[in-house]
Amino acid sequence: MPLGRSGDGNMRLIIYFITVVLLIACENNASDKTVSYFYDNVSKIQTVDEVSLSYRLDYPDNSQQIPLMLVIDGSTCRGLGTNGMLSLLKPDNSSPHPYARLIVEKVGVELNDDGENCSDLFLQNYSIEDRVIQHLRALQHLRKNLSWWNGELLIWGWSDGGDIAAQLTAYYPDTKRAVLGAMGGGITMGESFRDVDFCPRENFETGEERTICINKLEKHYDHIRRNPRWDETWLGEDNTLKVWETRLFSRLSHLLKDNNTPTLIVHGDQDKGQINGARELREVLEAAENTAFTYWEIEGMGHSPRNLTSEQNTLIYNSMRDWLLTGKLSKPVLE
Repeated sequence: MPLGRSGDGNMRLIIYFITVVLLIACENNASDKTVSYFYDNVSKIQTVDEVSLSYRLDYPDNSQQIPLMLVIDGSTCRGLGTNGMLSLLKPDNSSPHPYARLIVEKVGVELNDDGENCSDLFLQNYSIEDRVIQHLRALQHLRKNLSWWNGELLIWGWSDGGDIAAQLTAYYPDTKRAVLGAMGGGITMGESFRDVDFCPRENFETGEERTICINKLEKHYDHIRRNPRWDETWLGEDNTLKVWETRLFSRLSHLLKDNNTPTLIVHGDQDKGQINGARELREVLEAAENTAFTYWEIEGMGHSPRNLTSEQNTLIYNSMRDWLLTGKLSKPVLE
């Protein structure tokens, strides 16, 4: 039986309602992408030696299961309110999908400390190994108490934080992806100091003169090994012999050769102190046929993106963030 005019009207009405439903669904999907966040939530826990350890969380205002992004800064006793970390990789609606950010604060450092005078508490509790253990303690606590954490850990670390992040990537089994920045890794910092800073070959007319320089430096290294004191410093009041003992002699390639976690290694080609170690690390991992790593060498960048324009800075940080969340991005091209 033909529909006639009445049938045509009914069909138009049905199409109208379908269209309205689809538009509402599209609007709902768009609104789903807008996430409200709780920022700057600070809590304290105790370490095994009863040191008070603070951590800071930023997370979405819902019960959605999401990954946790651990952000680890470098050295110094500057507080999070003065070193730029509060805005670094802070979750917002520009990211591919929601995540929470975790920062484990340094012991003995207050929010707005300017880094000029480090507390004894900081000096006593800051080394690479101390920070690795402090982060593991915080993760152990959060794994038990965060109902919205889906168990996936994303790690970002830079400079000292890159060293710490490399060790956490190796030791924490549920790490999904990691970004390791400005930490070298293929040679030790002691070797870099010897060849780049203190005893570079081009500074000496004879090999004998350079050998004298190297022997003097090695004598100082030996002093650090034998006396890893928190109350004696070298190359800055925040750099104790305790922390140097955990910096100078580590070769991260030993760990990273056995790493199966997808890892992005990021260095600036103008980072005189670390670029040789980064290139050596890349060669070691390629020789070991390790396919878990990606290497970005950023042209024109120094020890951090801070020497670049604000637009380039944002591009690099967003690219690292999105790589952590998706694992699919290629190296950013700076203009």
